[in-house]
Amino acid sequence: MTATISARVYEVTFHKKGEKICLPHTSDEFSVPPKKFLESFVKFKSSSSHNSEKERSWRFLEIDKTEGGGSRGHIKYGTFGFESDFVDTQTKKTKFKRGVNDAEEVPLFYEFWLPKNSNKLFFLFQSFQGRSCVQMAMSEMQEKFEEENEGLSFKYQKLLANSLGSSSAGLPVRRLRLIKRGAPSDIANEYFGDSDNDQIDYELSFTARPRKFLGLFSQLMKSMPKETGSVLKYEGLEFNEAYADVRVGRRVRRVGLFGVSSDAGVIDLSDDVERGPNGHPTYESMCELSDGILADFYDAASEA
Repeated sequence: MTATISARVYEVTFHKKGEKICLPHTSDEFSVPPKKFLESFVKFKSSSSHNSEKERSWRFLEIDKTEGGGSRGHIKYGTFGFESDFVDTQTKKTKFKRGVNDAEEVPLFYEFWLPKNSNKLFFLFQSFQGRSCVQMAMSEMQEKFEEENEGLSFKYQKLLANSLGSSSAGLPVRRLRLIKRGAPSDIANEYFGDSDNDQIDYELSFTARPRKFLGLFSQLMKSMPKETGSVLKYEGLEFNEAYADVRVGRRVRRVGLFGVSSDAGVIDLSDDVERGPNGHPTYESMCELSDGILADFYDAASEA
């Protein structure tokens, strides 16, 4: 099965502590302005940062700059703290062993964008098979910024797809999918007879007729479970994941509503990216997708 490639988009704003008004990036209130701060933070974190409690490591590998002094490249994200054998899937032979202090690193695309004439920054982070270091990176960035800019706050929030719709119409949903992982195989056995699989993944899909839509994304989000580990019940069946097909980044994409590894607002890019021989998305394809997605969120924020 092809590895899931997803994206999370964040909006970042700066404020005087206790105030809601966003500070412009050119404000004299900054000891270290946003552009300079991002540049120094990426450089500072180009060396590996280890979180011993979570047994995770991450570091920036900047590839190029973006408009306004932003940055994009890869976050080298690793896990460590346990031994494991790396086995050739064809020969079943062990190729090498990983030690407790060895980190398995994967390249996760990132982009920090500082659009002109805006008080907001837009960040995009890629995840791979549920692997993501967003919270570690963002919380450390927030702590570092507020340490260097006394009296100011660094605020960030994950943007959802309903942020892209106008306040009156919202964003139309073309398809809704409910998924139950590890369901009993009774249903499949009716068609295939007894099989070796004790469990299957069961999916229920609702699709709008041509030129129609099921409803608005903002309405759909209100009916979704808010807590991790929750389930959605439909006709006696419990589903532990849900996705909606909505237009993001100039085309219809799958957006997570809830689930163990999906999280609300996560945009599925698995069918859109070009993959290299290493199984990861190519940098060029991620740049193209990221630019389109960030532009959509920026346009929506400008109209608000």
